[in-house]
Amino acid sequence: VNDLRAPDSQVSVAHHKESINALVSDPLNDNNIITGADDGCIYVHTYDTTESSIGKWRGIDNFMVSSGTVNDIVVLPTANGLYVSASEEGSIRVWNRDAKQDCQMEDRVVQSYDEFESAVNHLHITQKLSIPAMPLNYNKQSWLFAASAEYVFGTSINHETGALGEENLAYGLHTDYVRGVEAITDSLLLTVSDDCTAVMWEAASGRPLVQAKLHEQMIMAMAIGYANGTGTPTTLFTGSEDGSISMWNLPLEGPTPNHQSNTAAFPRQTGEWEE
Repeated sequence: VNDLRAPDSQVSVAHHKESINALVSDPLNDNNIITGADDGCIYVHTYDTTESSIGKWRGIDNFMVSSGTVNDIVVLPTANGLYVSASEEGSIRVWNRDAKQDCQMEDRVVQSYDEFESAVNHLHITQKLSIPAMPLNYNKQSWLFAASAEYVFGTSINHETGALGEENLAYGLHTDYVRGVEAITDSLLLTVSDDCTAVMWEAASGRPLVQAKLHEQMIMAMAIGYANGTGTPTTLFTGSEDGSISMWNLPLEGPTPNHQSNTAAFPRQTGEWEE
């Protein structure tokens, strides 16, 4: 971990036993970071400066969440800050951050959704979208999107209980693993995939609007750039397997896909798309 204000300073965090795949800041404590790794564990680390001005990272909590790899973590925007984990074994699980450290996994898990047929690679939580047919209670709910294999699944999630909504959305066009998903406006989703393409979606219907091939090799990561002070998305950054980072103007330009209705096997998925 580097302090951007002091480029020569570097502090290491070394608590996991295997490769780290997910790292998020803790919205309830600016000194904490939360990580997930191939060892199936979540660790919470705090930056401690009591012994020196440089400080060090100290582990304050850890617990096993999966028998496989932890691929991603998000924190629900609520006073108790429930953790949501995505795993290689095809599960989404919601965890109590306030449980005693020596408690069993079953005593710490709040909700468990194990219906996915493939690994869950990526999670995205947002209140940005407006879907009239599935209105949110913004005091208690957010949208949760999960990328599993080549599909994306979306539903509401309750901040306090971790319960998923009864109605669901599904987005299926990519032909390989989805590596990123983000709501970029109140009506649009953007996804990137190992199939080298990005897709812009109409969020409410699941209809793909544009599919653009951006790289010759797999797209492994994405980030969105916004105009200063406006919240308007202007730029897509993509990172490829070939080691390159590219920058693209938004909205994307490209052909409208010839999309067929999809009946991918997702938990509680309802309905099909109509052309």
